[in-house]
Amino acid sequence: KYTLTRHTKAVNVLAVSMHGALLLTRGNDNRTVVWSLASGEMIQEIFALASGFISAITWMDVDDQGETTFAFGALDGNIQVYEQI
Repeated sequence: KYTLTRHTKAVNVLAVSMHGALLLTRGNDNRTVVWSLASGEMIQEIFALASGFISAITWMDVDDQGETTFAFGALDGNIQVYEQI
């Protein structure tokens, strides 16, 4: 349906939000991108350095909405948590 273009290097992980409205992607370019699955538009981009390959990404349901908070884990053992704006 859409070709989502923003990452400049390989995309390692992705996750669909609990309600199916958003897609979260993380690539080797240190970008985490939130996409609308309804329109294919980029909603938010976070540029965050991580030490090593990102091996996991997930949405977290901290407010019963399921589409506001997400986390990713890197090869170095660190986990970064973000809130979608």
